Amino acid sequence: MEEIRRIVKELHINEKRLMVELGRKEALKIRRRMSDLTFNQTVAEYAYTLDQFNYESKRLEARGGNDNSLLIALTEYDHQLEELESYLEVKEYIALQERLDAIDRDIKEYYQTIQTDLRYFLSSLKMPPIFVYQGLDKSRKYKLAKHIIIPGSVQMFSSTPDTIIYPADKNGEKSTNFSSERKHRHFYNDVSFRYLSQLTQDESFDIKTKKLGRIVVE
Repeated sequence: MEEIRRIVKELHINEKRLMVELGRKEALKIRRRMSDLTFNQTVAEYAYTLDQFNYESKRLEARGGNDNSLLIALTEYDHQLEELESYLEVKEYIALQERLDAIDRDIKEYYQTIQTDLRYFLSSLKMPPIFVYQGLDKSRKYKLAKHIIIPGSVQMFSSTPDTIIYPADKNGEKSTNFSSERKHRHFYNDVSFRYLSQLTQDESFDIKTKKLGRIVVE
């Protein structure tokens, strides 16, 4: 669909996806190198001290910044980190961590683009009647389902005039036995993201062209 292609292009989704794919491959190599570096005693000391600094920082934050003993400990850790940062192996370790952080930001930006920006722009188009099952209402007479693109659009069904996606059990049969709202939300988030991500590649609302995991469509 031309409208979908235009939106995908404007949001630079293909470029962001490629960056994420390459970044994840690079991240594997970086983590292996960082793991090797921790066999160096100085790097291991730096990593341990940094962990302690971050842990105590969170404790101090939880106490509203009012704990002199923690403030003293953080000052000592900070001095130790400054001294250790002068070592060549530690500098490499820090640079690798900074690259990992940059890759993580790229991944978060990609997910944000799909989850927020893409949903927003697609909502201006004619929506396909596709919903994701979210359990029963309090009376247990009606099915609840969220629109696969617009999560805030919840409908109640006594029958199923539109397309509804259900979770499947291990035998591939329709399952409606999720025990909590959290599991229903997780199912929706997983199916919806898969749908949107693949929509940006096949440029179609057609559910038949998508691989959405273990589901049953009615």
